Amino acid sequence: MIALYMSDNSGGSLIKLRPDNEFEQESKWMPQMSRYYFITQSDNNGNGIIDQKEAYYNYEIDFAADKPVVRGYEF
Repeated sequence: MIALYMSDNSGGSLIKLRPDNEFEQESKWMPQMSRYYFITQSDNNGNGIIDQKEAYYNYEIDFAADKPVVRGYEF
């Protein structure tokens, strides 16, 4: 399982980009838009196994913004 973190330019202010029960499944850097997209999947039933029945969550970070923040979105 992969954990994602983001820091400021000096390497400080480390923040976790996803909740503890969500795990990265896919990610994509879009340099033309200065955005990073990632999809996580959660262990909703707490059995320690991520399978196709578990929920997916979509996130983006807009690095063109003055202060980039993680923002969830739905299709």
